[in-house]
Amino acid sequence: MDTSSVLDASESTNFALHRGIASSNLMPLIIDEYKPKQIGTYKINSISNLLRNSYDSHKSIKGVSTLSKNREFISRASIILSGEAGIDETANIERSLRAVFAAKTLDSKTAESMEVLKINRKLLNKLGRSILKGALKLKEEDIKRLHQTISSNLVDKSFSNYRVRNSIANCILGMSLLKKVFE
Repeated sequence: MDTSSVLDASESTNFALHRGIASSNLMPLIIDEYKPKQIGTYKINSISNLLRNSYDSHKSIKGVSTLSKNREFISRASIILSGEAGIDETANIERSLRAVFAAKTLDSKTAESMEVLKINRKLLNKLGRSILKGALKLKEEDIKRLHQTISSNLVDKSFSNYRVRNSIANCILGMSLLKKVFE
C-alpha cells in the first residue's frame, strides 16, 4: 500500500499539509487520525483552513529563509479526512462530502465483507489501478460533459447550496467510473 500521501493529523505541519495538497491532483491527500480533542487548536485550525482553502482553490505562499523567493502551493488534490470525529465548522461541512463508517452501525454481512478486504489488500490495489487506468483514458471534455449531465439529471434541485450539489455530482461521477471498471 502506498502511504506517501497519508499524513498523521497530530504530526502534520503546515508545510507538509500544503506540499501534500499541491503535489498531485491524481492521488488524494489523506489526513489520518484526526482526533480534535488530542491534536490541539493550532493543528485543527491548520487542517480546517486547508480544507476550506483547497475547495475555494486558494493558493498558499510560504516564504523561504533567504527571503529571495517565496514558494507557491496550488491546491490540486482531493482531501480525505479520517478519524474519530469530523470537522464541525459550517464552512467546511458545506464544502464536503461526508461518509461516516462506524463499527457499531455495520450489519454482519457488511462487517464480514470489510474483513475480507482488510485481509486481502491485493483486491483493493487491483481496484485502484483499474480505476486509475480508466480515468487516464478519459478526455477532459468527456468528463466535463458527464459531470454536466449528472448535475442536470441526477442531482436533486432541492439542494439550495451549489457546493453540496457539486459534491454529490462529483461522487456520482466517481461511482460511474467505478461502474465502468466493473463492466
